[in-house]
Amino acid sequence: GFLFPVIDLSVEFVDNAIVLSWNPPYIPEMQLRQSNAGSLTRGFERSVRDERLEILGYNVYRNNNQLNADLVTNTIYHDTNIQFGVNYTYYVTTVYDEGESGPSNSVNIMLEPPTLYPPQNLVAEAGNNVVHLSWEMPELPARSNNNTTRNQNNRDQANLFTERLEFWGFNVYRNSVVINDALLDTTVYSDTNVQNGTTYTYYVTAVY
Repeated sequence: GFLFPVIDLSVEFVDNAIVLSWNPPYIPEMQLRQSNAGSLTRGFERSVRDERLEILGYNVYRNNNQLNADLVTNTIYHDTNIQFGVNYTYYVTTVYDEGESGPSNSVNIMLEPPTLYPPQNLVAEAGNNVVHLSWEMPELPARSNNNTTRNQNNRDQANLFTERLEFWGFNVYRNSVVINDALLDTTVYSDTNVQNGTTYTYYVTAVY
């Protein structure tokens, strides 16, 4: 018989993963009824739990390549092997004891790269064979209450990633070359490898 696909496949970006969710297939019930000619014909009105078809699980496809090694046995799947700026198209199939269904509806998503906010207000003060640098922490956006919906656009979903950025520290550059041996966890740095009378250019980056 016909192998029904899953329905209502949707996608959202949550906790650094693309999360797919769907509803089980609606399998009409095989119901016998009397035709005008007196013979029996079959109508289709049965639930997914009808014993005539056994659902073994689901397969998840991204850009026509199967992602799961083993059958997915629930109706949600987390894709963590993702990159920003890449367009992904997903669909899901139902695997029955009689074979694999056709694809569900397709969903598309492309996550824009998150904004990596830089340090603020860098100041340099020259001394005797030393340059003292100071700056302020990056201005990150206020965290939302996470009341997100699946109808949000990709930019909003990518911004959720920005809100969860893990800050690691700072790098200091002199004349476009990093000069700190390890990431800095403070907003001050003294460069002693300099000479009086020489002009230097500095900038600081935040590492997430």
